[in-house]
Amino acid sequence: MARRRRGTKIEELIGPVVGLIFLLIFSANGFNIQRTTQMMQGLFALIVYGVITIGVCIILFFVIRYFVRKNRDGRSSFSVRSMPGQPNRQPTDSQWKAPAWATAEVRATPQPYDFVARLRATDWYQFEKVVGFIYEAQGYGLKRRGGAKPDGGIDLVIEKDGERAAVQCKRWKKWKVDVPKVRELFGAMTHEGLTRGVMVALNGFTIEAKQLAVEHNIDIVHVENLATMIAGLSPADQLKVQAMLDDETKHCPKCEASMVWRKPKPGRNWTPFWGCSRYPQCYGRLQED
Repeated sequence: MARRRRGTKIEELIGPVVGLIFLLIFSANGFNIQRTTQMMQGLFALIVYGVITIGVCIILFFVIRYFVRKNRDGRSSFSVRSMPGQPNRQPTDSQWKAPAWATAEVRATPQPYDFVARLRATDWYQFEKVVGFIYEAQGYGLKRRGGAKPDGGIDLVIEKDGERAAVQCKRWKKWKVDVPKVRELFGAMTHEGLTRGVMVALNGFTIEAKQLAVEHNIDIVHVENLATMIAGLSPADQLKVQAMLDDETKHCPKCEASMVWRKPKPGRNWTPFWGCSRYPQCYGRLQED
């Protein structure tokens, strides 16, 4: 069997190459052994210095790269240095602190007071009270005729510059004021000797009711008209109106006492309602809208 030829290794070439270099230098110096020896010593020193320089450069390169990687890893990590003898721990969500700009308090812009929405949320007592105050703030004299007592079709009587007018407030949320209610107010005006009337309705009027009101000198006022009238009041009076609208106290439609929310006990089945706090002296109640 033929033997496989062994490849030549680089260390086997070092001897012949060094000998060839020595021969070339020796011949270049005219075969002078002293000059050749001096030149070989200088060449050897140059090689040694070159090897040392390259080695130092390589060491510096690895040292610099080590510190660069360490600093970079330290900046990108959330690791926390632990006390001696304790393992390193990663910060929890409660330990990590957001930057100052992210935690700065954001002041919300105050929203304008929605008088229309608040007027729609009133009960009968609040609605009538707010309407009366609006006219009072405009300089009208006010006499209350409605409330818990029978009003005869008139809730308020307002007066200004010698002219009196009857005011009827309808806080209906599901129905519009119709013709019979306008006729009822006109009849009350005639009975009281008044020539002018005002009908204030939370949910508006039918077309026929509007036409009849115009014929009998009755002004119709929608909830949007009330909001516009409030906007024309002084800032102090507007704050008073807001306080009235924000008051969540319910009042009895019979005696005007405060009301209590009543709901069935376990085992009973009836619809919850607002009942008069003077029960059983007063049986007034309001169903929740």
